[in-house]
Amino acid sequence: LHEDYDLVGTLTERTIEQFNADLFFFSCSGITAEGFTCMDLARLSVIEKMKKHSQKTVLLVDSAKLGKKYTYRGFGFDEIDYVVMDTRPADAQLRRVLGKKLITSKSLLP
Repeated sequence: LHEDYDLVGTLTERTIEQFNADLFFFSCSGITAEGFTCMDLARLSVIEKMKKHSQKTVLLVDSAKLGKKYTYRGFGFDEIDYVVMDTRPADAQLRRVLGKKLITSKSLLP
């Protein structure tokens, strides 16, 4: 159990192997057109394991993470079903890479 209440490590990963999830929501430390990244390898390992046991994968990203790149690179956007952001990214290349996978709070409002 990490100080910010993340469960990581071997026991967590073994437990995840027993799951079958319809939707898996996760976040990251940073996102660019090249992909999403994490600061912590143990958290990324849990994300990758849970993704394998889920039918749909949803990345949740707030605007503070846009344009940031950290040490550990996650799996590709091709393996993510939706990317939900609080705002439309200014980076045209990121918008193009995400395409129809991108959902913003404004796209949900009437």
